[in-house]
Amino acid sequence: MIRTGCLLSVMFLFLSGSARAVPMPPWAAPSDNPAGPWAEVFSMPDRPSLAPVSDGGGLALMPGRGLIYAIKGNRTGDFYSYSPGTGAWMILAMVPDGPALKQVKTGGGIAADEVNNVYVVKGNNTVECYRYSVDSLAWRRIQDVPRGGSGKAVKGGDMIGVPVAGGTHCYFLKAVANEFYRYATADTVWHQLSMPQSSRPTKWNKGSFLVYDGDHTIYAHKAKYDEMWAYNTRTDSWGTTPLPGIPFVSRSGRSKKSKDGACGVYYNGCIYALKGGNTQEFWRYQVATRAWVEMETLPQYGSSGKRKAVKGGGDMVLANNAFYALKGSKTREVWKYTPTDSRLPSVNSQPATAGSAFDTRQLSFVISPNPAAAGFATVRFTSRLPAPVSLRIYNASGRCVQSTICNLQCRCLTFGPCRSACTS
Repeated sequence: MIRTGCLLSVMFLFLSGSARAVPMPPWAAPSDNPAGPWAEVFSMPDRPSLAPVSDGGGLALMPGRGLIYAIKGNRTGDFYSYSPGTGAWMILAMVPDGPALKQVKTGGGIAADEVNNVYVVKGNNTVECYRYSVDSLAWRRIQDVPRGGSGKAVKGGDMIGVPVAGGTHCYFLKAVANEFYRYATADTVWHQLSMPQSSRPTKWNKGSFLVYDGDHTIYAHKAKYDEMWAYNTRTDSWGTTPLPGIPFVSRSGRSKKSKDGACGVYYNGCIYALKGGNTQEFWRYQVATRAWVEMETLPQYGSSGKRKAVKGGGDMVLANNAFYALKGSKTREVWKYTPTDSRLPSVNSQPATAGSAFDTRQLSFVISPNPAAAGFATVRFTSRLPAPVSLRIYNASGRCVQSTICNLQCRCLTFGPCRSACTS
């Protein structure tokens, strides 16, 4: 049943026919790294803003629902969910404009609790913060990020969610202002916390990022410096000495500092991090030995067809023992990295992985009305389908509510609780 007011998205799978079958989309195995652990998955949708991902872009996992939530940044309110299992993106209600009439940009951050809510800090020199309810599909403005002793709005930073008894704590590093906060979802209040006491009183620049180890430690990496700090969430205290940060010099011999787009995740006793700063460098930090090792380089070329490295809007999240990464850098590319110890054959189907030699980048579609009206909606394709296609319609919670097959001549599909019909 497709209920009125339900937000919808579509996943399509090309079926084998007379056309030549191909095992993967053209961009799934980049030519400059065909056998590596990096593989591109479906890009973030262009709609509704038609903008690429840039400053303020971000990803957050909601474990209880198995979905990744995403913001595009780049002065847009574009907001999505992504299913790692099906590869389906869903366009959700946009982040509200708010009183400042500004949208998510530099300093924007996103975090999620276990099953119910997504939290977004807008950045863009504002202090606005919003909560999205997965159940009601609605945004609500919550308490602003404090201006603190600096009096500054948010111009840089990172946010992560940490589960606690009775709720979630959102930790936010307010870069540039050198401030650190915790938002307790249970009492809906921001609390200012201490910052590390460094012998080098240097600024926390844009590109500084947070990583949570799943237990009681948050790692804060300082952009432009080979310095990282550990924060104990049980004692609300920082370590007394810094840990080594991402090395400046890569295996290529180039010396580059971590900058905009730097990000990381924690997995199996290690921190995996992209350096950002318009580089492709990917590093692993082993907590036990406190040593960094450079890993497989993120491919330059993807579905955008342009040479792109990680820059503003870059972010990474762990889901199903794999890492999903945004390059940012004014591209919509999304990449999946499978660590060595979890590279097993996948049992999940992937959209558009079997069918014709047609380049799926040539095909796009629009769902209207969305949310659905009177239980019905229509999918209109930009061109006739190149092969028979199986379409699956998903609601905002990620449940498949309709499945049908369209023929080669189909350009328009009207669907609802009682029928579905293709037209040419």
